[in-house]
Amino acid sequence: MTSPITNCYDPKAARPRLAVERAYLYRPETEWTYSHHASITFFKGRFYAILSQDDVKAGRTFDDGIALGIFYLDAMSPDTDKRVYIPDAQGMVKFQPPPYHIPFRSLWPRGAKNLLAAGRCLSADQMALSSARVMTTASMMGQAAGIAAAMCADHQHPLAALDISRLRAELEKRHARL
Repeated sequence: MTSPITNCYDPKAARPRLAVERAYLYRPETEWTYSHHASITFFKGRFYAILSQDDVKAGRTFDDGIALGIFYLDAMSPDTDKRVYIPDAQGMVKFQPPPYHIPFRSLWPRGAKNLLAAGRCLSADQMALSSARVMTTASMMGQAAGIAAAMCADHQHPLAALDISRLRAELEKRHARL
């Protein structure tokens, strides 16, 4: 029986598409970090870094920062379909953080040679993702992931050999504000 899930990969095509390495689906009995969409959930410890609420609140910068986040923290409870805000430890519901970096490592799953998870699929805790999930930040992550993939393809090497300083320089050359 053929799987109903496909990414249209055809190795015989004139221009083959990338094959999906793996996908993780939400299971209630499994511990999970957070995803805006329950069907796109990545689990704790599977990425090289997890962007945290503390990183966002502190406006933390990273040597491998590839995008800049500025949106406020506004996570809502995953236990209901109603708009119930989750307060932080100090009781604040919406917190405007200073600008903070999205580390490249939070896009890179452990064990994946040539896979990046940009946008809402990055590795972040629930409160950090409430800020990083917006389209402006997600598009910056997508641009960085695309340029990183192109650099690896051009030099025919895996992500582990990517020079992050060259990636950051290329992003800045294309007017990214890091």
